[in-house]
Amino acid sequence: MFERFLRFFVENSRMNYTLFALIFAIGVYSYNKMPKEIFPTFDMDMISISGSYSGASVDILDKMAVSEIEDNVKSLEGVIETTTVISPGKFTIILELQKGKDRYAMSDKVKDAVSLTNKDLPSDMDEPSVTVLERSRDLINISLTSKLYTTDEMKEFADDFKSKILTISGISEVTIFGDSDEYYEILLDEKKIEAYGIDKTELFNTISTLSYIFPIGKIEGNTQHYYLYTYN
Repeated sequence: MFERFLRFFVENSRMNYTLFALIFAIGVYSYNKMPKEIFPTFDMDMISISGSYSGASVDILDKMAVSEIEDNVKSLEGVIETTTVISPGKFTIILELQKGKDRYAMSDKVKDAVSLTNKDLPSDMDEPSVTVLERSRDLINISLTSKLYTTDEMKEFADDFKSKILTISGISEVTIFGDSDEYYEILLDEKKIEAYGIDKTELFNTISTLSYIFPIGKIEGNTQHYYLYTYN
């Protein structure tokens, strides 16, 4: 049977060219008519929790907010994995949901869980936001370098460039990396404080209430350590 099939095409060689041209034409036609997308749509079974507190270090932000939020959302039915990214002054918690879970119904439950931690957060801290992750992909990475400008000066260029890129249709988010905050360490000598007749407890409490100053929580010798954060 197979030999008869091969013999037929060998004896009718012109038909081979005709079939090849026909198949090629059908392929070109199908390719042009087939719907195509550079970035095809897909659903992400994920929810994002984002928060910020200007001046807080990674450790302080973790102890102050992130740990409690994680504990509350991990126990929710439908959450199978959490991923947390903490940087100075901000954090993001990504919740991966079970397949088939209603993302929007789950986001309401996550909001309720996050609201339980609000009473334990600093009064001047913004309430963490909960959003359902939509499809997004990294389109391009752009590096800015200069031999004439300092890092702080380059940040202004980056912010301006970011604003212009966000005006382009289809661009939903632009992230700037490398713009870390500066901080200084304040050392208070207890002996000198006593020499000036200043109440140590009142002084430490006053410093601790400032928004951008956080005590390390230890005393070495006669020196109390504090971190002072500044912004450009």
